[in-house]
Amino acid sequence: MSNVNRKIMDQRTKSILETSIEEFIETGKPITSGRLYKKYDFGIKPAMIRRELSDWDNADFLSQIHTAGGRIPTNKAYRFFVKNLRAENLEPKVSKREGKEMIEKFLSNEMNLVTKMMAKYLNTLNAIYEPNKNRFFSSGLEDLFENIEIEEKDELKEIIRDFEKLPQRLSEAVNNKDKKRELEIYIGENPFTKSNYLSLISEEFNLNNEEILLLTIGPRRMDYRKSICVYRFFEDETN
Repeated sequence: MSNVNRKIMDQRTKSILETSIEEFIETGKPITSGRLYKKYDFGIKPAMIRRELSDWDNADFLSQIHTAGGRIPTNKAYRFFVKNLRAENLEPKVSKREGKEMIEKFLSNEMNLVTKMMAKYLNTLNAIYEPNKNRFFSSGLEDLFENIEIEEKDELKEIIRDFEKLPQRLSEAVNNKDKKRELEIYIGENPFTKSNYLSLISEEFNLNNEEILLLTIGPRRMDYRKSICVYRFFEDETN
């Protein structure tokens, strides 16, 4: 096989995985070769797409719950997807009205309203922690439970424990850090939440010489592209 053909196949293989992840994030439906073939043009037939999906399955990027059913992304796939998203240098595009309101409330230190606005805009749980004042604000727990796909009671209990212990874990993490916390995205267990069914985005901002830690917690199937754009928007407007 020529280097050109190999490069084309590598790009196509990567595109199939990224498209599969975005399709699952958007619809919540298990990924199938038939639906990908109908909606997207990869230049190959369903059988070849099915083979590509099987290869990603074997590499632990996709998981097939039932032999005859579709596939869903694994945490490994989401990490791959987020890494590539961040490399795109996404522009901080946010709705003009909502973005302006969020920034105005943030700059005027109305953090309770900021978390409510972010929860409504992203359909996630959002929190703000001010370590110097030991203040914690959160909103969107109902949104989180509405969007998370989980039925096991033990996992639900873990998520509830995560929320209850979040202020304490934030305090411990801030006290133990030795540098400013840049934009971080976690899939599954992390320093703030222990549930493997959650994703978390966090970043530290400085407002009037006060440290502000902003967090977004959602299901693994959260809209990472939209969420990253919100954080980039905050970066641009506060620097």
